[in-house]
Amino acid sequence: MEAQVVIFELEGVLYAIDILQVQEIMRYMEVTPVAESDYCTEGIINLRGQVIPVVSLARRLGLPEKAPGQDTRIIVVEVCGKKSGLIVERVLEVGSYSEGELEQHTDLGVKAPFLKGVLKKEKIWLLLNLDQVA
Repeated sequence: MEAQVVIFELEGVLYAIDILQVQEIMRYMEVTPVAESDYCTEGIINLRGQVIPVVSLARRLGLPEKAPGQDTRIIVVEVCGKKSGLIVERVLEVGSYSEGELEQHTDLGVKAPFLKGVLKKEKIWLLLNLDQVA
């Protein structure tokens, strides 16, 4: 059975998230900062009348942040019934994978709670665990 994922890039590394958790992908828009919010929370946006928090995914993963550019996108995801936006450098494609292409990160000796696993494609895709990220 094949599963579909949205592939995006941060710092030259390809990440994947389950397409079933993606609500939409939108161009970067100005985010309203909220005082004393979580370090990784960039702020909030108004998405068609619904206020949602926006997270700097680079900051959450401990990566260097880049200023938003022409390719910067906000991926709106839903996790446990709550919507949030994830800022990414650029979205590349919708891809698919089979179970045989998924390597559990624990099998690799990698301790990264934000990872569900590694997808072995032409290039490696790191499959994110949105429960730990969003």
